[in-house]
Amino acid sequence: RVELPVPSDLETFWTFWQAEIIPRVINQIDECGGPFTDRQPFFDRLEADVWISEPNNRLGVREENDSAAEALHEDIYFNTLDAIEIFGERISGERTSAPGAVLPVVHMAEGQTPHARVRLFTSGNLPDLPYPDLSIRSVRLRDDEFVVDVLVENGSEQTVARLINLAGMRVPAGSTISARVTCGQSSVELRLPLQEVLQGKDRADLQPTMHANIYGDAVIALARQAAAYPEVTAWVEDYSYQGRPLVALSLGQPTPGRLRSPAKASALKPTCLIVARHHANEISSTNAAFQLAHLVATDPNWQELIRRVNIVILPYENPDGAALHARLTGDPEARNWKHHPARYNALGYEFSEAFFNPNTRFGESRVRPAIWRRFLPDAIVDNHGVPSHEWVQPFAGFGSPPRFRVSYWIPQALLYGIVGYVDSEDYPQHQQMAQALRDSVSEAVRETDIGALNDEIGRSYRFWGQERDPERFPGEFHNGMLWHMHGTPTDPDGRGFATRFPATTVLSWVTEVNDETAEGEHLERTARAHLIANRAMLDLLVAAADVPEPSATAGALRWHRARPLDAG
Repeated sequence: RVELPVPSDLETFWTFWQAEIIPRVINQIDECGGPFTDRQPFFDRLEADVWISEPNNRLGVREENDSAAEALHEDIYFNTLDAIEIFGERISGERTSAPGAVLPVVHMAEGQTPHARVRLFTSGNLPDLPYPDLSIRSVRLRDDEFVVDVLVENGSEQTVARLINLAGMRVPAGSTISARVTCGQSSVELRLPLQEVLQGKDRADLQPTMHANIYGDAVIALARQAAAYPEVTAWVEDYSYQGRPLVALSLGQPTPGRLRSPAKASALKPTCLIVARHHANEISSTNAAFQLAHLVATDPNWQELIRRVNIVILPYENPDGAALHARLTGDPEARNWKHHPARYNALGYEFSEAFFNPNTRFGESRVRPAIWRRFLPDAIVDNHGVPSHEWVQPFAGFGSPPRFRVSYWIPQALLYGIVGYVDSEDYPQHQQMAQALRDSVSEAVRETDIGALNDEIGRSYRFWGQERDPERFPGEFHNGMLWHMHGTPTDPDGRGFATRFPATTVLSWVTEVNDETAEGEHLERTARAHLIANRAMLDLLVAAADVPEPSATAGALRWHRARPLDAG
């Protein structure tokens, strides 16, 4: 008898990927200057089309799959990013986390020999540029058009020229203003970008879908339709790395004029910022965001909220990732895969790491801090998602990649919450608000179908996870809902808005639903779960809101309210 190993299609390809492709990618990075963060991106995109004969079937149990093909899709993406990061740490000591786009596409080829096509596309490096200080010297009317005179007070003429070129590439025609920019002894005439206000006239089609993925031009269309209502203001706050618009919505009581003052609104009422689609494969948050805008504009029970609170929404924070997600789900055999290659931005970068980098090239990193500075929110909720089905990775220990501290091997819940509150004697309101939020959201969810599914999924999570490895499967159940809560000190240099600005933002938390990638009825459930949690948070802010107190000083009437907000 002769015994010989017969590798599966996955093993055959994985041996090739590790032995041939990863070393060649590493060598390319090394030849182009080495794994240093200021050299990123190292390439434009690494495309891998793979044909294998492996299982890819729905099981008929909730959203579960039997898919070795999806597992390989995940392995190619995360393990390639991990390899480049490890290479950077060993050679330069730097975290090379934005190498370029890694785009695996796995095709079903039943009965065929496994084969693949791998292509690496390189491009010129686009480093972060130091932004000079700009000041407006004058605004004048010329030929029925306003012209702005801008003075560059520091920075070289070369830096200014590169910034002008970047603006020209990133900003579409029409959303600009004529300007004369002066730097040193040189002046240049150009058009500077303006924020585009989105206006709509037709209210009939505002109702956003809760059963299908919202992406691309549909985001702008829904924002315009929402802006047809006097309670909604919509605009383009910035543009992504690849030049896609980053839309924002402000919900408030109608005013006689066209403009609202964010500073005045923040002084008079608590403000909440709701962020959706930070990770673009977590799709249901965009549905929930536009549904909330629709309800505030049309439903009296929701319109009551804006009498006591201001609401700002970023419904689509990662449009580049969302475009890739739409492309990947276009394959019918892969439409409900997790599609983590669309999780981060166009360079495979967790762009929240650059929130407070004033020189970042990523508009998706700039938009949330810009909104925060203008609206000064008391509360921020980031609507996120996790896999809708078991995370099976044959070559990653049947768990999560090393970049995640906890395991997402199986779904934890249909909806759960994450709250990192400031634990400080100087700011006791933070822990009080976190506990009040936990009570409010858990109670709102408990008697719904979301609560019933939480119970069902939670029993599996406890039995297969927490009871066997509590460190990898953490969390506490409160009134039937899973919560991950922890205290943290203030950090003036940190990434979190509450820890960085504890006197202003009292609550910063995350909702997680199992929506990677949901469709149909399951998408509706996960989007509604976000909506229920967001409503419970808003009700909490309404209950905590104080009537602002007036005071007269030197002939001026001032209004002020206590911050950080107290749960009472």
